[in-house]
Amino acid sequence: MKCMQCGMENTNDSVYCVGCGAKLTQSNQSNTQQYAISGAPSIVCELNLAQRAAKLLMVLMTVFQGILILPLFWWLPMTITYCNGVNHGRRVGSAMIAWTILLGNPYAGILMCMGDRQNSK
Repeated sequence: MKCMQCGMENTNDSVYCVGCGAKLTQSNQSNTQQYAISGAPSIVCELNLAQRAAKLLMVLMTVFQGILILPLFWWLPMTITYCNGVNHGRRVGSAMIAWTILLGNPYAGILMCMGDRQNSK
């Protein structure tokens, strides 16, 4: 039987640890997995169902949020191009308006059409 405090091996019928004198109990013989790190105290890590579910959801949401960041690489250049064009008085192309309406923000695309129409008068 192994002592949980000092890690010393004792005989199975021992009541007290030979190394540190701590009382040995049946809980010292639990069948839980232990991962020992050299130089660190031994810690028993058991995850219950709620903790495993939370861990799974955190990993899934991390992957999902990573996928959602990809459109940023599309919208950032479009936004910069539009803002620079408007600031310099250039006309917005119909392809830019169509892609804005189809892929992202229909309201912004409609407002692009209206703003372009007001400037041409």
